[in-house]
Amino acid sequence: MIDTLLIHTATVQRPGHTVSGGKKTPSETTVGTGVRCLLQPVGTTVAGGPMGILSSDSWVGFFPAGTDLQVRDEVLWTDRTPNLVFTVEGLEPYHEHDPSADHHLQVALKRKRAG
Repeated sequence: MIDTLLIHTATVQRPGHTVSGGKKTPSETTVGTGVRCLLQPVGTTVAGGPMGILSSDSWVGFFPAGTDLQVRDEVLWTDRTPNLVFTVEGLEPYHEHDPSADHHLQVALKRKRAG
């Protein structure tokens, strides 16, 4: 049933680094392409402070059980123009009727930038 709701496609990238000449350089490894999902906005937080007005967009993503996702991964929504990029802030397996079997992953996302 969840498969019919997964109408979006994404690429999952994992941040890391490479070392060359004793110097660390940020890098990303693609851990999934063509990943089916459903991405939905949850809300926007606006706060004022010494640096001015700051806002952040919270989203939720639904992915098939077993999708290779970790906190800090980036999810690039590839079938949308312009692409949107999200950072994974948390994830939790959802169990429908059988607690021993994962039904899907529910993922807390923070919108980063247009890709």
